[in-house]
Amino acid sequence: MANAVNLQVRCRAASLREVRAAVDTLDNLPLRTFDAVKLAANELVANSIRHSDLSESEQIGISIETLPDRVRIDVRDQGTGFTLPTSEQQSGQRGLAMVQSLSSFVGISHDGHTHAWAEIELTA
Repeated sequence: MANAVNLQVRCRAASLREVRAAVDTLDNLPLRTFDAVKLAANELVANSIRHSDLSESEQIGISIETLPDRVRIDVRDQGTGFTLPTSEQQSGQRGLAMVQSLSSFVGISHDGHTHAWAEIELTA
């Protein structure tokens, strides 16, 4: 078991299974936090796959770190990216809205690559 995950996956839907399996290696997380981390990691990577315009052979980087009071999820790709939906746009983008509702902090930046992150508080 681990308190951090670092992996590279190919930009294809089948890679989501690898992401979920990697989250399963995290230990000492309360069940509610574990479920939130697994869902948020899956959704952030799914958005990278959907919106990056990368080929299936290109890589997406994922890191998940357990900190004393929260878990931080970072997803990076070299694609065109996506943005956080506004409340008017959320009807078609429920995955990111869900990540926002589970997270204390969430964001996306673009600086030659796309970096999406979420921080989820540890809960009992």
